Amino acid sequence: MNYYFTRIRKSDLEIYSDATRLKHLKRRCYSHLRSIRTEIHSNLSLDIQPYWISKSTFGAVLCDFAPRETGPSIIGSHKALFELLNEDVDYLVLSDVITRNFKYYNVAGKKILIININRFKKFINAFTNKHKRIQLFLVKHLSSEEEDIINDWIDSKQKEQKITPHISAEDIIETLPKDNPEKASSIVARVNDYYESQVISNLKYYEGALNEFEVKVKNPKIQESELRDDLKEKIWIIDFRYQNINQFNCEKEVPIENGKIDLWVSRSKTQRFKDIIIELKLPKDSLKKYRKKPAIRSEIGNALSQLINYLENEKSKFKIQNGLVIIGREPEESFIEVFNQYLHGIQIKTYRQLIDDCRNVINGFKVPVLQSGVLDK
Repeated sequence: MNYYFTRIRKSDLEIYSDATRLKHLKRRCYSHLRSIRTEIHSNLSLDIQPYWISKSTFGAVLCDFAPRETGPSIIGSHKALFELLNEDVDYLVLSDVITRNFKYYNVAGKKILIININRFKKFINAFTNKHKRIQLFLVKHLSSEEEDIINDWIDSKQKEQKITPHISAEDIIETLPKDNPEKASSIVARVNDYYESQVISNLKYYEGALNEFEVKVKNPKIQESELRDDLKEKIWIIDFRYQNINQFNCEKEVPIENGKIDLWVSRSKTQRFKDIIIELKLPKDSLKKYRKKPAIRSEIGNALSQLINYLENEKSKFKIQNGLVIIGREPEESFIEVFNQYLHGIQIKTYRQLIDDCRNVINGFKVPVLQSGVLDK
């Protein structure tokens, strides 16, 4: 038994009454964790505190967040997790800040496992078999991209099952090997194919909705608020990975310290990271001539400055991936593309580029099924 709590001597606690024994056990447990807590903080810069789980499993675990209540509910399926881990790790850390599902570290000669608690709870709520769902969560040797595909599938599972029962979750767990990265990658690819089939089955909707948005963009009387509201409901126009509304959340006019963010897309249900901040401008001419060369208009420069201020203001609270400014009605790609090369963490797109990029994705999904007649059904 490797896990530290199984090695703490508990026999000398028999001198205490039943009413006070648990209190003394918790005190001993917290005292034991003090030194490793200091080592983890020093080596990994994690601000962690011990919280009680159960005397039948982990005792106390270290957390970099403050749970609403102590006890088994901090983890969920704590017995199954303990049975799978107790021979392999010395200490368990629960985190709501790491972006990967889990990560192993060696600290002061001890094997530390840090688990993304938000992702873990998503997994254990998705399936009926406790041991298999934890085995799936702890599959090793996956790249971050492969891990994201599995996570995305978990996030969408509940919504998709209401529509039609496609792939069995238990079947995927059954075939996903724990220590065979090549086979695991193959199965992840199958999950990705499953996502594509969901998009293909809704291509007519996406095509029609994009055409409606294009009509609005071409309307010279359109208001910025109308475009913002429409994009909030059709956020997949920005990027097709956002088509999974069960996973991504889009908020509009988000109030912050120095203004309001037009659109903020986040993986709010998992809190893995805040994804993208979007600033909209009306689809008007965005370039001018300066010394006979193309240059952005002052209002576009103001939009960029505004977005930079938003990103700077929020970066200490969230892990924001990037920002996007949407401008101009017609393509001015040559200069915009050059301008984007000198921006870091921010991209500029015209509405025409946005629509064309989205239409290219839709057409890309259409190509494999044109011969099958799927789109005619």
